[in-house]
Amino acid sequence: ATINRILPEDLHRYFFFDGERIENLQRPDKKKEIASATTRLNGEETLNRAISHLDRARQRFEGDLRKIGDIEIQGLLDEKQQLEEEKDQLLNTIKLNDENLAGLAIEKGKIDDLLQGLKAVEGLQQRRKELNDLHKHYEESLSKKRQDLSNLISNNAYKVFLPKAIQFFQNKTHDLKAAGELPTAIKSPFVQGLLDQQKCICGRELVPGDKAYQEVSLWRDRCGFSEVEAIIFRMEGEAEQINNYIPDFFVLLDQLQKERLDIRTKISSIELELEDIKEELRKSPEQEAREYQDKLDELDKLIDHEKEARVLSLARLNPLEDKIREIDRQINKRQGLNEEQERVLRRIRACIAARERIDQVRSRLRFGFRQDLGDRIGRIFSSISFKPYKPVLSEDYTLQLMESNQSMITAGASTAENQVLSLAFIGGIIDQAREYTAQRDLLPAPIAVFFPW
Repeated sequence: ATINRILPEDLHRYFFFDGERIENLQRPDKKKEIASATTRLNGEETLNRAISHLDRARQRFEGDLRKIGDIEIQGLLDEKQQLEEEKDQLLNTIKLNDENLAGLAIEKGKIDDLLQGLKAVEGLQQRRKELNDLHKHYEESLSKKRQDLSNLISNNAYKVFLPKAIQFFQNKTHDLKAAGELPTAIKSPFVQGLLDQQKCICGRELVPGDKAYQEVSLWRDRCGFSEVEAIIFRMEGEAEQINNYIPDFFVLLDQLQKERLDIRTKISSIELELEDIKEELRKSPEQEAREYQDKLDELDKLIDHEKEARVLSLARLNPLEDKIREIDRQINKRQGLNEEQERVLRRIRACIAARERIDQVRSRLRFGFRQDLGDRIGRIFSSISFKPYKPVLSEDYTLQLMESNQSMITAGASTAENQVLSLAFIGGIIDQAREYTAQRDLLPAPIAVFFPW
């Protein structure tokens, strides 16, 4: 059917929607489903299959190399296999943590809704919901500021240590200019042109081997090189820019540090108020409110436990991946002892190189698709709603609303803003799907990955 060609089946229920589905679109358990469906919509699933195929092919070739390789290669491959098994276990643990966190978030949301329904604590619960939204927003802002600070230091901190080298360079160029050596009056291309024409500017013939020809050749060796001079002049400008930027660097550094401190202060204030609300609910004269809060406390402990376990697994995962990459580099550098070994090594290198390229393409595709979808959602939302809100699409395809002053607003699952936001998401997906399908239909043949082995 036409709809199957335009929209993945996972998204059909959001195309043929009703009020309940619109309301549940932004539930935590829907994020993975929506993200999975979008991988087929933007063509990412094809790249995922190619990566999986390359991984299987590489493992098969490594098995062949283990049979015919020397003891050192066998040792490296055995170590890599052990590391990859440990990595798979960690990934499964992290996946389980994510599933548990999603389930706990749903359970917590249900209890929050029950608390919201109690008239005696309705105001407290509403305030807590607003504070939780603000807390999430500030946590995301803090993470972004941390990344901005890291980028600033990584890209520009080295310039702080360059003033002495820049001063030496400037003194050297000043001395060359004072001595008349920079710029030189005669350029190498001009002299070379005279030699090629075999005629001096005075009209004398320049015959190769004659004294006159040799003397003009000496001038070619003495004169300046225009390319070198151009580089020196360009470096002078760049050195001046670096010197001028250093004070700005420290201003930006101080500003980012101050913004991070301000955000931390706000987060601390929100957490204190949230704790006060919890304490008030624990001591509430309403028995149901106390029981619900006790359940929330238990869920919070479980959530903290899952988060800690996830962080520990991630901390172990990064060094494992570094070790695996190092083993790949060692294998990549080796030369086969015979033609058969060399052929298998070439195939392994080809698999690794192809996987890296496809992974880069996939990362760019994800970023571009999500950015384009976010822009479409924003345009549709603005055409429906006249409120000064801006939709923000996160990496896990969660949608949130931001006010014009960049503060996160509360948009509960039953509010009109959230339903309009969900409709804008559906409209953006359908609009993007229609355009993607039209582009795909123009292809003369389907995309295929072919490996000669």
